[in-house]
Amino acid sequence: MRVTTAFSRMLQLPGAWVRDVEIGPEGTIIASTALGPSVPPGSNRSPKRT
Repeated sequence: MRVTTAFSRMLQLPGAWVRDVEIGPEGTIIASTALGPSVPPGSNRSPKRT
């Protein structure tokens, strides 16, 4: 499992996913999130239709 997928699952932010994770020199973790469709880019699932 990719670290971005793991953080997305841990954070459970509706309508958002983690697109990048950086670990700083002191062990600080920075997770960049993105808002958008219910399925992040590169996912194998089809988006939900309304």
